[in-house]
Amino acid sequence: MNVEVVISYKNPKIPFTYSDCVERTCPPVEQKYSVATWSQQRKTQTRVQEEHSQHQGRNMKKLIAILVMTSLFSVSCNKSGAGPSSSEVAEATPAAGDSTDSSGGSDPIDVSNVPALALSFDTDITLVSFTAAQQAKYEQAIEVVKQVVATEEFRTRVLNYTYNGRKTYNNNNGLTNEQIYQSILNAAESLQPSKNNTMDLEVELYYANNTVVGYTNAGTKRIWVNTKFFNQYNANSVAGNLFHEWLHKLGYGHDSASTPGRPYSVPYAIGYIMSDIGKDFL
Repeated sequence: MNVEVVISYKNPKIPFTYSDCVERTCPPVEQKYSVATWSQQRKTQTRVQEEHSQHQGRNMKKLIAILVMTSLFSVSCNKSGAGPSSSEVAEATPAAGDSTDSSGGSDPIDVSNVPALALSFDTDITLVSFTAAQQAKYEQAIEVVKQVVATEEFRTRVLNYTYNGRKTYNNNNGLTNEQIYQSILNAAESLQPSKNNTMDLEVELYYANNTVVGYTNAGTKRIWVNTKFFNQYNANSVAGNLFHEWLHKLGYGHDSASTPGRPYSVPYAIGYIMSDIGKDFL
């Protein structure tokens, strides 16, 4: 037996679509539907709504994935200058130029053995204006420096560093990567030019509310470290800044203004290598 049902709706203000009528009052209309036909339409409506919800869910997942990937590749560029030889927080990671490949056209350097000078590398550092806690932290950073210099990874990354597709550094004083690495092991500072295999420095703390992590001047063996960053840095980041400033004492510089090439200079690039490898010695 075919049963028919009469459905009437009485609200003339709401535009009528049959799919809405099960949820709200519809405008005046009187239609005849068989029970079988009405049931089939409801099933179709439910399936369409479920597919629409699933499609929206997939789109939302794709959007979230895109946003996450975008955030991973974003880089802060808030930089300001502070003297001829300073390091800034915004340029802590020039990783794009740090490579162990042979993009310079020659075979990778053989680093099967660490040089004796790398194993014997030492420090002679006087600390000024440090509390006991700050001194302990800086001494930990000094130990990180010595441990990193003694690794094959440090030698490999310094020797194979690339800039603009070649094994070289920006602002390299006309030296090859091998010569730069050897100058680190010799440790002959401009003001104390004997090759004593020792980092000779004075380090003083100060505070300034700016982006400068530390700085030095050519006429002194002292470097200054901003406690704004020192107090929150781990020992490996302190070691990276220490090495950056010490490389100035070996005669390596970088652009005083923020330029595209500055992160690939010897102080910035090798300072970053020191900080990165130093994480393994915390």
